[in-house]
Amino acid sequence: MNSKLSKGMLITAFAAGCATAPPPKELEDARATYQRVAAGPAAQLNPSGVADAKASLARAEKSYSDHVYDVVRDSDYYTRDEAYIAMRKAQLAEAQANAALAAREKAKLEKDLEVARSRQQQQNERLEAEKRARAEAEGKAAGAAQKLANIASVKQEERGTVLTLAGSIVFASGQYKLRGDSLPKLNRVAGALKDLGGKTFIIEGHTDSMGNDAANQQLSVKRATAVREYLIRHGLQADQVKAIGHGKERPIAPNDTPEGRAQNRRVEIIVQPNPS
Repeated sequence: MNSKLSKGMLITAFAAGCATAPPPKELEDARATYQRVAAGPAAQLNPSGVADAKASLARAEKSYSDHVYDVVRDSDYYTRDEAYIAMRKAQLAEAQANAALAAREKAKLEKDLEVARSRQQQQNERLEAEKRARAEAEGKAAGAAQKLANIASVKQEERGTVLTLAGSIVFASGQYKLRGDSLPKLNRVAGALKDLGGKTFIIEGHTDSMGNDAANQQLSVKRATAVREYLIRHGLQADQVKAIGHGKERPIAPNDTPEGRAQNRRVEIIVQPNPS
């Protein structure tokens, strides 16, 4: 009976020795870690680190397969050590890849910030330039308005700013040729109008009621045209200056007195904003 028992024990022991030992936890952790890292961005960003981790894992797998049927597994700690090293190398490859991603993102953010700051500076400079230009234009316009007020009668109407030049000062009686002594005044008018900027100028000719209506109409047109052409020669843009004759149709004083008729014989310059 004792020999039968000993024989059974030997069979049991042999079967136990041939059983496959489960992998240690370190090896399972190393496998899982490597699979995650190899499937992530590290495979592209840090291929050498991933390859090093793979080689270490292969050594751990070989150590495990070489001793998988060991009963006592005296060399099992080799497998655990190799697996631990493989896991740490995979983690290191992943950390290095993440650091590269972070550095790349940092560089992108810094570049975006630099571009944004540059755009903001350019915008601030543009706004400041526009502010200076606007202040300069407003200063010129104010100075021009004051010059016009010193040259001739200026008033504000619904149709715009109206500058009135007495006909007797600009033209000889019954003529449309500019008087020589009126040219210095017209020069100052041209300079002031140029400083206004962004305006349209309508030159209107007017006569009193004396004489033929058709002749008065023609005279008013020629006088307005003479002033327009002079202003254009002295710096105003042709497409900004228009000439219109109204003959006797728009008196500003009674025509039954010499004083009234003198007021009606006039040239008016209407200053309007440029059409948008």
